Amino acid sequence: MTKVYGWMTIALLITGITASLTVSSQQLLYLILSNRALFFGLLIFELILVGSLVGFVHKVSSQIATLIFVFYAVLNGLTLSVLFVAYTSASIASTFFITALTFGAMSLYGYFTKKDLTKIGNFLLWH
Repeated sequence: MTKVYGWMTIALLITGITASLTVSSQQLLYLILSNRALFFGLLIFELILVGSLVGFVHKVSSQIATLIFVFYAVLNGLTLSVLFVAYTSASIASTFFITALTFGAMSLYGYFTKKDLTKIGNFLLWH
């Protein structure tokens, strides 16, 4: 569990840093926002990459899987950078912290509870 949360933390940091750097670069931000084909191409490539990674992650070396994971986090930062243009920093920060706290609370509950949570998993996925 610790390694999974560690990797997710690293990915979130990479995504956040990439989004911040993208927003602070007028040329890069303009390139992404002014070219719909590029923006949607990044989104589609991001989805294809994550779908492919799930399929072949066990077939490649850990170094290659790590590089692809980091590249995915960077792509995520590029595509999410447009949120900084559409929303205020305060609303982005509050949404991030609410989501992080909810995720943390639910993770702690799932980790420490003695109750079998298998039944609610199916409910949450399909209903």
